[in-house]
Amino acid sequence: MKNQFVLFMARSIASLAFVVILPMLLVNLLISHAFVGLEYRMPWFPADSYGFSQNDRLFYAEKTVDALRSGTVGNDLASLTLVDGNPLYNQREIDHLVDVKLVVDKLNRVALGSFFVFGFCGLLLWSMKQPVQFSIAIKKGSQLLAVLLVSLGLFAAASFWNFFAWFHSLFFAGDTWLFRLDDSLIRLFPIRFWQDAVVLLVGGTLLIALYLGFFWKPKNGKGVTPSV
Repeated sequence: MKNQFVLFMARSIASLAFVVILPMLLVNLLISHAFVGLEYRMPWFPADSYGFSQNDRLFYAEKTVDALRSGTVGNDLASLTLVDGNPLYNQREIDHLVDVKLVVDKLNRVALGSFFVFGFCGLLLWSMKQPVQFSIAIKKGSQLLAVLLVSLGLFAAASFWNFFAWFHSLFFAGDTWLFRLDDSLIRLFPIRFWQDAVVLLVGGTLLIALYLGFFWKPKNGKGVTPSV
C-alpha cells in the first residue's frame, strides 16, 4: 500500500513538473536571434511607419534580445543609441524590459527546479522498477497541458488584446507595459510580433502535448502498453 502511494505521488508530481518544463523550453527559443530574424522576414510583418529600416529593426531587436539574456540588462539597454546619438529606449521602456528580464529569470528558475523534481521522480520510479510509470507521467502531464493550452488558445483567439492585457496583468503592475506607438519598443516589437509569438508558443507546445498525451503509447519492458 505504501509503495502504491509513493508511486502515485511520484507519477503525479512528475506530471505537474512536465507541465512547467515543456512550455518554458519554447519560451527560451522565442528569446533568440533566430525567432526575431524569422519573424521580421515574414511577409505579413508590418513595416515601421516611423523610419526604422528592416536592418535597423533587426540590429536593435537582436541587441535587445542579447540584453535580456545578459546579467546587466538595464545598463546594456541604456547604452543602445540611435544614429543621431539619442537613446534607443526611454527610461519607462528600459524599466519594463528589466521587469521582463526578472519575470523570465523567475520562470526559468521555476522550470529548472521542476526539471530537477522531474528527474528525481524518474529516478525514484526507476528504483522501484516502474520506469513505465515515468512515461505515463509524461503522458498525463501532456494531457493536462493540452487542456490548459486549448483554453488559453480559445481565449487568445476570441480577443487577443484582452488576452494580452490579462497576461501582462499577471506579471506587471498597473499600466507599466503600455507604450506610445512611436516608442522604440513598439516599433521593434509590434502587436503582430506578439501574436505570432503566442501562436508559436501555444501551437508548438500544443502539438507536442497532443502527440505525447494522446498518440504516444508508453510500453513496459515486455513491449506491452500498460493501462493509463
